[in-house]
Amino acid sequence: MIVVVLIGLTLFETGPANALDGQSCEGAEETACMLDAIWSAASVLPSDKQTRLARPFLEVVSMSRDVALKRAWRSRLAVPEPRQTTDTPYATEKARMALAEGDWDAFLRDARSGGRPFNIGRPEIMAAGARLAPNETVRRRVIETMYELAGPRQRASGLDR
Repeated sequence: MIVVVLIGLTLFETGPANALDGQSCEGAEETACMLDAIWSAASVLPSDKQTRLARPFLEVVSMSRDVALKRAWRSRLAVPEPRQTTDTPYATEKARMALAEGDWDAFLRDARSGGRPFNIGRPEIMAAGARLAPNETVRRRVIETMYELAGPRQRASGLDR
């Protein structure tokens, strides 16, 4: 939705009469040129609206794979870098904890019993365990156990469930 608004602002600002007056956005700088045109179109908005548009606009900028372009726009709009998380995800942490207490057989046994740490977030912990598996055989065992614990496949559809 925000992309539509930003593109609409570009058309509002430049319009068909000004289209020939502006620079052509072609070549290697096409993305930067288009983003600049979009933000220039937003300049007709009150400053509080421009401030509110800054973060969604940066989401559009982040679709570009150009790190320097993202950094330049973040600086230009005075929006701080998002906090980088280095924390281990909960499920991965719990899967490692379960594996530290035993081997893969114990991991699967504990998952079936639903005891700690599998009492909260069992599917996520098992999926993290599957990603931590040392080989394809163990990974397949974990996934098969996940399907087993999920129960029989539902055959109904729509409102029949």
